[in-house]
Amino acid sequence: MKKDIYYRVDKRVQNGVVKYYLMREVNSDSRKFRASKLIKAGTPPTDPEVARAILLYGFELEMKCCEKVVSYRVKNFKYEHEESEKTYSQLEKYRYLDLRYQDYLSEEEAARRISEREYHYIHESVKNVGCTFTYPEVVQMLETGKIPNGKYLRDINEIQNLYRCAVLRNKNPRKVTLALVLQIRNMILDNIEEPEQISPEKKAAIQKLLNTYYQKINDGYHPAEQIIILYNNFRKLKPFKNGSKRTLREIIQYLVLPIGYPLEYQSSQLIVQASEMLTQHQTKISIPNIIEQYAEAGKISHLEEQIRKKIVERWDLQKNKNQKQLDFYLSDDC
Repeated sequence: MKKDIYYRVDKRVQNGVVKYYLMREVNSDSRKFRASKLIKAGTPPTDPEVARAILLYGFELEMKCCEKVVSYRVKNFKYEHEESEKTYSQLEKYRYLDLRYQDYLSEEEAARRISEREYHYIHESVKNVGCTFTYPEVVQMLETGKIPNGKYLRDINEIQNLYRCAVLRNKNPRKVTLALVLQIRNMILDNIEEPEQISPEKKAAIQKLLNTYYQKINDGYHPAEQIIILYNNFRKLKPFKNGSKRTLREIIQYLVLPIGYPLEYQSSQLIVQASEMLTQHQTKISIPNIIEQYAEAGKISHLEEQIRKKIVERWDLQKNKNQKQLDFYLSDDC
């Protein structure tokens, strides 16, 4: 569990009375967002009193910080198309809760969660091109090296290629360039088919799309909106005869990774679906619609419940009688 989610106790003097507050502080967007709750007045709280305060108020303080971060981010971004405050607030809440839940996990739990998301992403991606592997078979092959009997070599290569892309992405996340786009496309088609040569005109067009995306991000436009627009423009360009969708989904993963949105298959697949909607409906209608599907209420309520459980697991002293050190600290003047 990361120190970022530790609670602290603040001592404040108000009208001559010493009061102790439970404080939750979150770092986001180079700012600090805080929420606090009174524990008691007079003498400093004991360890059991602080633990009880975290159990009673920890989730409430987390959600207050969430509200502040969400409000700041929604208001701070620019929007190329008409803003839907409700939609983008839902998206930012999903982002916040997913990041915070990751913080509450142990290193082993966090690593496992990331791996499972990658396995689902790989399985769903190859399933779309006719691969016969089930999800358990994908996991077995990637974790043990054992290949189920009766599988086609092409299917095996499809999975291995996407896994290599995932390893490259997680080991060295970077800005998307023309060279990276071509590298990803070649990795996806490795041992499957020979990639065609891309004309200088299409290379220049790809670079222009990337330049436009990053300029919009630098200018303060919302990244989720710009990622959908970028994908749609790539799709219209039709840069590759083969492997285009898998390549572009992987590019989206690179774009999503540094900005903190949940990295899962749906984060790219829904954008693929969005590009089809953009050809049929107005952009300002379809972008909020696709974001609502990505950050739907069921995912948010599930994360809320998981965070509640993690708070109880960590700070319920009756269930953790052997816990020698509580995960909070007193401010220096206490």
